[in-house]
Amino acid sequence: MASASKSKTERVETRPGVLRAAAERRVLPQMQGSGRIAFKAIPALIDTYVERVHMAFQAVGKPCDQRQLDQLRAALEKQLGEAFAASPQSWIVVDYQTDDPPKETLSYVVDKRIVSLAQEYQDWVEAAGPGPLFGKYPDAKVMDVASTLGAPPDAPVLDVGAGTGRNSLALARAGHPVTVLELSPRVLEILRKEHAQAGLPVDAIEGDVLDARVALPSGFRLVVLSEVLSNFVDRQQLRTMFGRMTAALAPGGTLLLNCFLAHPSYTPDRVARDVSRAYGCAVFTRSELAEAVQGSDLELMTDESARDYEKEHLPPDRWPPTTWFDGWSQGRDVFRLEDGKSPVEMRWLTYRKRD
Repeated sequence: MASASKSKTERVETRPGVLRAAAERRVLPQMQGSGRIAFKAIPALIDTYVERVHMAFQAVGKPCDQRQLDQLRAALEKQLGEAFAASPQSWIVVDYQTDDPPKETLSYVVDKRIVSLAQEYQDWVEAAGPGPLFGKYPDAKVMDVASTLGAPPDAPVLDVGAGTGRNSLALARAGHPVTVLELSPRVLEILRKEHAQAGLPVDAIEGDVLDARVALPSGFRLVVLSEVLSNFVDRQQLRTMFGRMTAALAPGGTLLLNCFLAHPSYTPDRVARDVSRAYGCAVFTRSELAEAVQGSDLELMTDESARDYEKEHLPPDRWPPTTWFDGWSQGRDVFRLEDGKSPVEMRWLTYRKRD
């Protein structure tokens, strides 16, 4: 008996949607394109960065499988970690290009662009042109504290991170002997020029307040760090700063600084800390400051909103001191909230060195 064979007949596909998708699978892998993606080196945002870079690859018809996504993540993690450790101002750059036909693949390179704080300041100053980048007028809090020191000639002041001289000029004009410490050579050059043109003496030191190799005088009645701690990256730097400033102060002298503090009800997570450091508004908690100052001869005297103090005490025509200060001092460079108040804000803190 002969065996009967059955042949399976395939159904002819005629559905337009299915056929269109099949045609696209033929065409899209051969798309050609190239591009560059640059973003701030913020390690805590690795998931977001992998997603966004993958979207760019998908846009030129080159989606990644899981193995390729893992490779992309590893490359980004390595560069993010190295760049952020070198400087929170750094950037990551991803260059990508489709390979030549008949290949249906894509090649990419992940690299870092290290930007130091001094270089960023120099770039800002040059971009700002002749106008004052950090404002034209002194901080109201600085001048108010200085006015309590007695005869200005007997009350020397150290201005750390003096910028282009908005505080140091006013202090020298009031009669205080002024010493400045500034990180950026270009910014310090502008400060010296401003003092010379005003006929106001200043002792200028170039260097980093955290660098033990930079020798600082002592015996100051007032030490000012305005918009300096906003660029610190960890608690060890706080401890180093408090130690060096204590040594620079005369007994009974005042340390005046501002920094971004978290609201007592809020504990910053890694994303908040990394983003705040990348954008020059590093956030700390009050307990971290208290821990950092332990063992020094400093005692906390006041803690108040920098934004509120300056708005209340500056003349109306001097508020805000810059176009960006109002939002920045309220933490809006960390959290661009559509509604509600940021859980971090800049505070003025004064410490007194024990006699």
